Amino acid sequence: MSYQKLSRDQIAQRVAQDIPDGAYVNLGIGLPTKIASYLPNDKDIFLHSENGCWPLVLLQLQVKKILN
Repeated sequence: MSYQKLSRDQIAQRVAQDIPDGAYVNLGIGLPTKIASYLPNDKDIFLHSENGCWPLVLLQLQVKKILN
């Protein structure tokens, strides 16, 4: 059986799909931080980050630009 290697973005997308509504997620350093970019809009997911939330602030600003 052969498997296709997934990119880092594909892995983050797959993980984000598996997070249940109402989950609390601790984003670690590196690949886990990418997950925040792929979270579905129809779920309430609470994020915690020990290494800072600056990328999340930038993501929030991008969402506001889209909504405005």
